[in-house]
Amino acid sequence: MKTISILVVAAMALLALPSLAQEEPDEKPAVESPDTTNKHADEHSADEAIDKAKDATNKAIETAKNAIIKAIEKAKKHSSSAIETGKEATEDALGKASKTTEILDKVAEATREILDKVKQATSEILEKAKEVTEQKSEADEPPDAPPAPPAQSATESDLRKVKDDDRMVDAWKLKVDQVEDRDVYGPDGKEVGEIEKVLEDGDGQIRAVVVEFGGFLGFGDTEVIVPLDQLQPGKEHFTTKLTQQQLSAFPAWKK
Repeated sequence: MKTISILVVAAMALLALPSLAQEEPDEKPAVESPDTTNKHADEHSADEAIDKAKDATNKAIETAKNAIIKAIEKAKKHSSSAIETGKEATEDALGKASKTTEILDKVAEATREILDKVKQATSEILEKAKEVTEQKSEADEPPDAPPAPPAQSATESDLRKVKDDDRMVDAWKLKVDQVEDRDVYGPDGKEVGEIEKVLEDGDGQIRAVVVEFGGFLGFGDTEVIVPLDQLQPGKEHFTTKLTQQQLSAFPAWKK
């Protein structure tokens, strides 16, 4: 029985071999030709090259993009800095220009003041020069001949000194004490005498003064009677067109 069983199994195995032989080729991978293999290898290499090229292009684009962004940021930074610097420089320049304008205004004002003062001083100098020239011209001109001294008359003999110092000398609008002891200057600008007394006539009218000149320390003085119209009052002294020599021709005061 064991022998029969073994034989049955062996027979079944032999029957199954042909089918296994036919199915085995389907289970094995198809063997490709060398040309097909090379073609597939080339396609794979091309795909890899394309992928690498894409990667390299993307990296280059990304790098360029980053570089452009950095350049823009840097340019913006420099532009902002330059604008700020330009703004500060402009404000500084405007400030300096404003100060310069103020200085120029002050200089102009000071110049105007100086010119006004120079103009005023020049006018005063010219006016004084004119006065000096006129005085010199008058001094150079021969003095008017004094009136011939009148002979002693009863009227002159009645003349007397005014005793009231507060009395007004109407012809000069000065009080007696403002007239007496005042110096008298001649046409050459030099002193020719001094007023000693104010005289009135018998009717009480002030007619003349006594002018004293010559002598020394009160000795040897000459006193003459001079009519009021021969003297002109001034701020500091009286003036006359008469010289001392001409004054000496007037009537003497002997009282």
